[in-house]
Amino acid sequence: MAKFSTKNYFKKIQTPVLLTELYKRHDVIAIFEITEQTSRKNVIAILTDFYNSLEIEKKLELEEKFEEGNKLATPHGEYIIPLLLKEKGMSAVTTVECKTKEDLSLYYYLFHPELYEEALFIHSFFVKPSYMLYEAKVVELKDASFAITELSKEYKRILDKEDLGAEYVSDHKLFNNHLYYNMTITGVGKNKREDEVRVVYMPSEKEIIISYTGSKYEKLLLLDTFLRIVCKDGYLERVESYELNSFKKETFDFSAFSKGLPFTSWKIKGVTLSLGTKEAKKKIKVALPSKQESRGLSPLFTFYKEIGIGEILPTADLDSVSFSMYFINQKNKEKTIHVPVTLTKNKVSLCPIYPYHAFARTILKEANIYQGFIEQVKKEKEDVTKKWEA
Repeated sequence: MAKFSTKNYFKKIQTPVLLTELYKRHDVIAIFEITEQTSRKNVIAILTDFYNSLEIEKKLELEEKFEEGNKLATPHGEYIIPLLLKEKGMSAVTTVECKTKEDLSLYYYLFHPELYEEALFIHSFFVKPSYMLYEAKVVELKDASFAITELSKEYKRILDKEDLGAEYVSDHKLFNNHLYYNMTITGVGKNKREDEVRVVYMPSEKEIIISYTGSKYEKLLLLDTFLRIVCKDGYLERVESYELNSFKKETFDFSAFSKGLPFTSWKIKGVTLSLGTKEAKKKIKVALPSKQESRGLSPLFTFYKEIGIGEILPTADLDSVSFSMYFINQKNKEKTIHVPVTLTKNKVSLCPIYPYHAFARTILKEANIYQGFIEQVKKEKEDVTKKWEA
């Protein structure tokens, strides 16, 4: 993570009165001679010069507060805060004008600390996600929430079997019709380590995502436990399934499956093809030159012909497809959001809690590319069941 820079921070704060308030709370009187006519260059200079005039100890103290108050200054923070306000019946109108996401983050840090902390908890699930997606039965969120105490006890029991000798801290929140659950495991003594479990249960999608910093086996065990306790189900060793043959048809177009969504267009980027038998399979990776990229699949089929593989396409297997989807930015209708997608037969590079990724997943479902979950080998499921029952 990049080191926090007060210089860059002052460039992004456009409501200096918020800084005045923060300074005041830390026994610093700050009076900035700034008007609407003051140029941005001079505003930044005034803010920077004042900060640099402080004693080193006070500067370090305030830098820490600047950084704390800036943690929601991200696109995820801009998405989470309005939804939280709506769920709590609070007005989204701020008492001072907030022109940037840095202003907005600092405003809620100063004037609505409880909401800020709750938003920060949700925000942690959006940062560098590396989740496993799985199917989950539908239960009422209130019932899922009631089951969390039992879940935490069971997680501790299971992980204690691994002789971590650790401290366990868990929390959960309901947000946007999802349940967000987090547990940190801090080892002590010879087992000094820190692990984290993050789970998002999405009943409306009949899905769950889980991440765990420990082993894959432990993650499957934790997934199975959540499904058993919260969803009254279990891990059945099923995997996602995607049908890629649609991309072998030049006329295929996602636009036909985007009704009601802010979808604008899509561009194919490349594919991986397989030829031959299982024993003697040859892979061909095709990356479309950026200058040839345009809407739909036609540019790819033209490129196939240029490189001399057009005739073999009908007999080839598609192993993976990469493309870009574009959506209207819901905060600024004049801009678009780019969602890169890589798709294989059992995985897609999309995170369902990201709103524009969710749009992309909806289109994949409508186009019947997403086939749901299918059965796989039984051995891993049996191993997990034995471990859980021990």
